[in-house]
Amino acid sequence: MQKQVEEKVKGRNMLKIAGYGLGMFFLLWAGYSLITGKTFLIYFGVFFALVAFAVANKERLRKFFYEMPEDEVRDTVPLSQHLNNVVVGQEEAVKHVSSTLLRNVKKQEMKGLPKRVLATFMFVGPTGVGKTQTAKALAGWFGYYYGHQFLRFDMGNFSDYHTAQTLVGSPKGYIGSEEGGALTRPLMHNPKAVILFDEIEKAHPSLYKPLMALVDEGEIQELSTGIRVVLNQSIIIFTSNLWQNAIRYISENIEDEVEKEILIRNLLTGNFLEVSRIVPQHILEEDYRRFTGDSRSETQHFPPEFIGRIEKIVTFKPLDDLALATLVVRKMEELGIVRTQEDVNRLQKEIWDLTWKYREVADKYGVRVFLRKVEEELL
Repeated sequence: MQKQVEEKVKGRNMLKIAGYGLGMFFLLWAGYSLITGKTFLIYFGVFFALVAFAVANKERLRKFFYEMPEDEVRDTVPLSQHLNNVVVGQEEAVKHVSSTLLRNVKKQEMKGLPKRVLATFMFVGPTGVGKTQTAKALAGWFGYYYGHQFLRFDMGNFSDYHTAQTLVGSPKGYIGSEEGGALTRPLMHNPKAVILFDEIEKAHPSLYKPLMALVDEGEIQELSTGIRVVLNQSIIIFTSNLWQNAIRYISENIEDEVEKEILIRNLLTGNFLEVSRIVPQHILEEDYRRFTGDSRSETQHFPPEFIGRIEKIVTFKPLDDLALATLVVRKMEELGIVRTQEDVNRLQKEIWDLTWKYREVADKYGVRVFLRKVEEELL
């Protein structure tokens, strides 16, 4: 492994040295031609100098697709380790996310720059188990290595037609059109981004068309100006809390990954005939009652053509006791209650007591409320 790294770095350095050397040679040639009045040779020298400098900077110019960090050698371990360090208890989801991204980066090496976004995910499962946190952690990793920005949109804020238009910019002539789109304007400054559309089921249906175009074509057009932004280095993430219990039942009872994803896609597109053969009726009815009780949700299922464009649906499971206990320890570290492993060992009873005391809170309301209750108990 180390030998591969050394050979790769050596080859890249030799390419840069050769490129810069030739570039300087042609620049000097162009300067000499200028002094001697040989106009044609000036253009000749400048042209080949630019070509040489471009070759020298090839790795930098195409860094995102053709160069992973030197200590990685195209391996998912650093990314998956980073995600697992940040997100507790979701190892399976992290594995799917990191392997999908690595596979797509390798595809870009073989086929060149893509015409689609780098990857499109939908994170599904209970609320407060790490879906949003995973997106943030992913953005942190890609931001550190490749300069990606993180854009998050709470789709509950785009639930009616007029607010939905503000995402990509109101049509020219309408009020607010000069302000541009909430999504498009930041991307004009930096088209490399991890973009999170949180709780996509709350979005107005009119947004599905531009979002499908974004996923399909790897670009988005601002309605007010007509400017197109190319996003073929971006990662798109949708999250949804729909059909939590049914998805959990499928995840726990179906072992085959392909069959599991097909069933979840059927569920999300409203194809209940197939799903009802696997999932008990009372679970579907419970999820339906939860949906109808949330007035902010725009739909109980998505258009099949929208779900068909999602590359990978990633299921997040409810957190078990060990994961919750780990979060309690992290909260204690944050508050300065524990600083060493000896402190953790000494407070084992208190840690587990807090975990079990608020276990039901975590199941019902998610990790954020669970940690808030734990913090109130500790302070």
